[in-house]
Parts: sequence; structure tokens; C-alpha cells
Amino acid sequence: MMTTRLKNFRSEQPQLSFNLTHDELKLLALASGSHKPLSSRRIHDEHMWITPNSRPMVFTDRDSQYQLHIDQVMPTWKVFVFLEPVTAERGPFHFVRGSQRTTMGKLRWLFERTNTSTSADYIGSPRHMPLEDWCHDTSECLNRVYLEQQRSIQRAGFARPEALTVPAGTMIIADTTGFHFRGLGKDGEARSLMGCIQTLDRPRSKLNIFQLPRRALLSGNDERGL
Repeated sequence: MMTTRLKNFRSEQPQLSFNLTHDELKLLALASGSHKPLSSRRIHDEHMWITPNSRPMVFTDRDSQYQLHIDQVMPTWKVFVFLEPVTAERGPFHFVRGSQRTTMGKLRWLFERTNTSTSADYIGSPRHMPLEDWCHDTSECLNRVYLEQQRSIQRAGFARPEALTVPAGTMIIADTTGFHFRGLGKDGEARSLMGCIQTLDRPRSKLNIFQLPRRALLSGNDERGL
């Protein structure tokens, strides 16, 4: 998991689109293991830019992203771009450093999830707590299970979840086979101005989060173009 401030972002004009620099493009290539991370073009021929997402994310107490989970077993990378400051009150992305690694503890966690998963919806993206132990009927109940999952993952030998409170114009790249979850936000409030990564291949894309399989490190026979 890594964070970087985007050099062409200007806080006084966050509504305008701006280009990613060549070094930022190389960072995406490094994270993805590919010289074509988001389109058909090699990285040195690519043109990517950030534009604001017009649809805000609205917090709800029933949000399954509050539950500590992995996205899938195979390595993946996900990109977030925040065009406004993300504070503890604005539901920051949380990540457990090192949890993307294949360790005995991680394998034990995966095995135990096969015995506690109760919903077909989460077979490929298992949650840390069994669904029957999760509740959101009251704010007190939601806070209790939300905090308990963090204490529980530490008791299992993993690092303490880290809240990524970041300034405006920050890009986060994470391997979401590691444990992660969304920070609590007030029910009904909206978090606006996440950025959308756009490319010449997808100039009308409004996706504000990219999640793609992480390729194996390129062999010596590949043209890296980095």
C-alpha cells in the first residue's frame, strides 16, 4: 500500500481536470506489474488524467464496506484519488499493513472464513466477522462490532488497521488482498470529489476506483517501456 501527492493537483481549482505526471504513471505500472496498467498503450505512450466524480458517495449504516475484508484471494491492485481532504470523520480508507502477504496467519484466516461465511455474496470477498455477529440496528451496535473487528484482527497477530487520513490531491494504491475497510461516516452524509482516472482508451469513463488483477513481475523478455 502506498500514497502519493499528485504534482499537478491545485487545491484552489479542484474542479478542473489535470494530467498525471510520467513518474505517477510509472508508479501505476510498478503497482500493477504491467507496462500497460490501465489501457492498451505502453506507459510512455499513455495519457491519463484525473477529473472529479460528479456522484458523491453517501454514507449508510448498512454499508458492507465497514466490515474488514479482502476483495479476493489473488493479488489485485486498487487506486483511489481524493480531491478533498479525508479526515477521520470523513470515512477514510483503512488498511492492515502486511496483510496482503501469504503467511501462516493469513492462510489460517482464510481457512476460518470458509467455516464462518454465511452468504454467497461474500464467498469471493470474505468478511472478518461472521455475518450473524455484525449489526447496524443502532449506532451503539454498529460502533461495537466496528471496533471489535479491529481488536480481533490484532489479537490474531496482524498489525493495527491504519486510517489513511490524507490531504487533498492524494492518490492511494493498495493491494486489496490485504485487510481493509471503510471508516465510519455519519448516516446520510455525502463524501464528494473523489477523482476519476481517465485514459485515451476510456475518455468518458466515470470510474473513480480501478481494481485490476496484479500481473506477475515482467520477465526479461517483456518490453517494459518504463
